[in-house]
Amino acid sequence: MRKTLAVILAVIMLMGCMTACSSPEAPASSDAAESSTVQETAKAPVNIEVAVAAFNEQAEAHLNELADMYHKDTGNTVEISNMDSAAYKDKLKVLIAAGEALPDVFMHWCGGPFISYIKAGACLDITDYINDSGLADYYLPAANAMCEYEGRRYAFGGRNMGVEPCYYNTELFDRYGLEEPKTISELEAICETLKANGIIPFALANQAKWTGMIYYMYLVDRIGGGDLLANAASRTGSFEDPGFTRAGEKLVEWVKKGYFPDGCNGLAHNNNEDLQLLYQEKAAMWMYPGASKIASDNPEFYKKLGVFPFPASDDGKGGNAVMGSPGGTFFSISSQCAHPDEAWKFLTYMATDDYIDGEIAIGIVPATQRAIDKITDPLLRETLEIFNNAERVQLYWDQYLPPALGEAVKTTTQQLIGLEITPEQVGQELEKVAVEEYGY
Repeated sequence: MRKTLAVILAVIMLMGCMTACSSPEAPASSDAAESSTVQETAKAPVNIEVAVAAFNEQAEAHLNELADMYHKDTGNTVEISNMDSAAYKDKLKVLIAAGEALPDVFMHWCGGPFISYIKAGACLDITDYINDSGLADYYLPAANAMCEYEGRRYAFGGRNMGVEPCYYNTELFDRYGLEEPKTISELEAICETLKANGIIPFALANQAKWTGMIYYMYLVDRIGGGDLLANAASRTGSFEDPGFTRAGEKLVEWVKKGYFPDGCNGLAHNNNEDLQLLYQEKAAMWMYPGASKIASDNPEFYKKLGVFPFPASDDGKGGNAVMGSPGGTFFSISSQCAHPDEAWKFLTYMATDDYIDGEIAIGIVPATQRAIDKITDPLLRETLEIFNNAERVQLYWDQYLPPALGEAVKTTTQQLIGLEITPEQVGQELEKVAVEEYGY
């Protein structure tokens, strides 16, 4: 589309030049031609490339509805691409490393990688767009803070308040007389009962690495303490702290006790290989940021779900963070976008009642007060209560930390779950990468 527009503009300019050169009143004709060209260019429709990742069928359909509405109102078109999240992140890295333009509007998860995009000059500063449109406070303050860097905003939105609770099959819990656990030892007792009845405690498909990282993040917080990660990331502490080691030891213990499916590192979440274990009642619990995937894939099973926060440490001295994000996914405009005004216009459609209502209808809760007030689904409301009652929300480590360090966390956690590396070696590797990333 951009090449086509360039050709059209070139032809218009050439025609204007020919008219001016052949006319005896060149100045007047040239002015008229230039004015006409400007008007035609202003009216010419443009195409906006929008890149997203891991949108399920319903979410993608809703985004296409938004694009259709935008097209009807403006005449401009929106071209949407939807990829697997891992492949998508790799694509952004490759484009930035090569100095190539990112898609006009691109989704991301904020945190460390987002900061790296800004530092690489890949994101457009949209502070003035946001302020001039009156949308500075449309999303919740915590979501807006995720979009800022050095007092300026480079992203907009907060598509989904993500929280990592533990979902469980209430029918299985009732069958075996199980209650929601308050402590880690109570959770382990549940796991032993499930195992004794031939049921895998946790449905984990860890081929993508981040799904297994969830367990490690929680164990570090509960066993090592709420300040452990922040201290290591700020370099006032170390990833070789004994708290990280003890958390790793607990995760290894769970693997050896059979709390996860055999060969879970080879199972693919994107193929629903974890969900199938749940649906067939081969597994009882699932750790994931939201249950909308289940709601869309298997509405009947969704009715069986209960939810509880990851249990506290038995001594009560551990952290009480909820792993997640106050906005989930966000959108930025490429600094090389040829039509930033039109790209921003499309983003404003994500701050409309129709959009928010449509997201809620497919089980997604945008980070707006309007969305929170409209939630009627009991499971969603209970999940949001977990979010609201948390002492703090810890952004996912692979988003919170610099990209290389976040990737190292996922890789070493996968190796730990595969019993290929020891908890001490995990700490050593993470500390090595941290020194390389931070410089000390």
